[in-house]
Amino acid sequence: MTEFLIIIIFIIIFYYNRKKIRILLKNKIQSVDIENVHEIFEPKKISKNLLGPGDNLIIQSFSVPSSYNVVGMTSDYESWILSCLSKISDNIFEFGTCSGKNTMLMALNSKENSKIISLTLNQKVLPVYL
Repeated sequence: MTEFLIIIIFIIIFYYNRKKIRILLKNKIQSVDIENVHEIFEPKKISKNLLGPGDNLIIQSFSVPSSYNVVGMTSDYESWILSCLSKISDNIFEFGTCSGKNTMLMALNSKENSKIISLTLNQKVLPVYL
């Protein structure tokens, strides 16, 4: 009987992971165009057929070389979004500092009186490269 239950559990896990069985979950995560997230992301009309970033979307940035082998860093696009949002935020909380890249980007792009708190559970495991 125990072997039968173990086999059934493995089959359920297999099909669940293949998304053939959905238990109490919505079918899809809704995607949203960045312009609809916040008014800061509304593009500026450059010409009749060309849109570009508004003045609030120009950020200060830098790059972390791939040779640093930092695991789990956000993409440049995600970092850009966080940098833009930091321009309009007074209080910023980051959970999981990793390399410190996003913390630095938020500090570079936030208002002078903004407060930034960044938390990593174990600093000895995740070295900061900045």
